[in-house]
Amino acid sequence: SYPDPIANFPSRVATRLNIAYEFIVNRECVPNKIRSENRGLSSAILLSLSPRQVKSVVSKLLTQTAKLARNHQDSRNDPSKSFGKHTPSNTRVLAKDYLAGGTLLVVRSKEDIPDWEVALREFTSLSVLNHSAMQSTSRKQASTASKCAGFDVVLTTYDAIKSKEATIPVDSYGCAILRQTATENPSSHDDGWMTVRTSGTESAATQPQKCLLLSILHRMSWFRVILIDELGRKGFVTKPGTARAQAAVALHSKSRFIFFEKDETIAKTSHEDKFKDDRRQLRAVATALQLPETTKLDKLMTDFVLDVSKACKSTEGSDRTALSSSSDDYFSESSADDQLTDPL
Repeated sequence: SYPDPIANFPSRVATRLNIAYEFIVNRECVPNKIRSENRGLSSAILLSLSPRQVKSVVSKLLTQTAKLARNHQDSRNDPSKSFGKHTPSNTRVLAKDYLAGGTLLVVRSKEDIPDWEVALREFTSLSVLNHSAMQSTSRKQASTASKCAGFDVVLTTYDAIKSKEATIPVDSYGCAILRQTATENPSSHDDGWMTVRTSGTESAATQPQKCLLLSILHRMSWFRVILIDELGRKGFVTKPGTARAQAAVALHSKSRFIFFEKDETIAKTSHEDKFKDDRRQLRAVATALQLPETTKLDKLMTDFVLDVSKACKSTEGSDRTALSSSSDDYFSESSADDQLTDPL
């Protein structure tokens, strides 16, 4: 067994980091039925964490939910049968149109990846693939999805996911549409590949499907997407309409989380304090979480954002946890049917 990475911090800091971890789990354990009726519900934004603290919280999350992530992968893929151990070998699609991946972790640059590899080796036993290190000619091959589907964690960058490798249809939220979804829902104008116009008038049902040039990773259903970013001018997901932001939004997953690392070279919490009053940034991150456009910004701050520097024990008993079942049920295999479902 691996040590709890949060236990290395002073008690007061460790308490706040555990609150952040529990906040994520409570967002992620929303039953699929509720999630399907409330898009973006299994998502969250965390503020005021140092890079080391982010790695510790993420490492604990990945370790504690490894079995659930593998169940998601195995429900769509044909994993190796080597004594039940999850390995990247012999992963094939099971007569379906897309593969399922574990956790996709998107960092800002290639320089950040070695530190993540060290942290994941130290605190987890998970298999990790550095997607951004692959040659561009290899990344655009269809076999890349099969390779990524065999790993617990895939590390990549914003520049890698915005690569123009495949034509991907997207829905009205900007999220990639998987082929199986398109086949199963031909009546929806947000599903399917390109819709042919059958008359001179363009109704919602006859307009051509919107498509984007994106990476092969957008042809996969991920159990979880984690975006690492910064607030302020250096941010990526806070700049709507850019290639990096569009690529991040388009990733298909059951849950997604954005960690905004604090810049320790500037005044304490200056960006975090401005964040809640910046409507442009709030609307951009709401889009990144794939929340409906009707989502009120005050609700976004109340239900989806946690400033870890201000977290206290009372957070655990707040209304945030009312929207989901208990985390004990989430980790229980007794509700396997609720975990092994196709992407929404």
